[in-house]
Amino acid sequence: MNSFAWGLLFLFLIAGVGLLNSPVKARSADVNDLSVTVTPPEEVGLSSDRLKHLTREIEHNIEEGQLAGSVVLIARDGEIAYLNASGMQDLEENIPMKENTIFRIASMTKPITTAAVMMLYEEGRFLLNDPVSKYIPAFENARVLADSENSTSSDPTTTPAENPVTIRDLLTHTSGLTYHWDNRLGPIYNKRSKNYNWPLKSTDNPHF
Repeated sequence: MNSFAWGLLFLFLIAGVGLLNSPVKARSADVNDLSVTVTPPEEVGLSSDRLKHLTREIEHNIEEGQLAGSVVLIARDGEIAYLNASGMQDLEENIPMKENTIFRIASMTKPITTAAVMMLYEEGRFLLNDPVSKYIPAFENARVLADSENSTSSDPTTTPAENPVTIRDLLTHTSGLTYHWDNRLGPIYNKRSKNYNWPLKSTDNPHF
């Protein structure tokens, strides 16, 4: 996959899709106090007409109530060719979507990170079977939860991992890493998070 394709994948995943309502001409938009210049799509090899097809589909989804609102940014060769917002960022408060609206994308960080990692892989920066410990030493000598009836949250039974966690494992979500809602590890995570002021429970932080 070339850099253009990766750029489109990254931007669609992080921003979603929006509406093409403004004229095709360079313009500036205030996004997080930064002046962003939008270049006409044709100047970077994109088609305004094709972008309109995408726009109509997203507009239809908003009208049908399948999507409250969205922001789309498409760039090529380092130039932003399209930036627009549509719909609402808050239906109850009737607040329209803005180009600088901040989204909580939760697990959608995974495909974005994966795309970035694979760009580095294309450059030969690492091998997929490299152990994570090569880059993060704390992963050395990893241990895993043992399948034991005697294992509890206060005294979890662990055993040495048979294989090191690799970058491939991280990308395919087979690393064995878990979350704070795990019955045995959850209480340990939550206890340690308080020591480091890490809000792992929604009750600790209404925004988490």
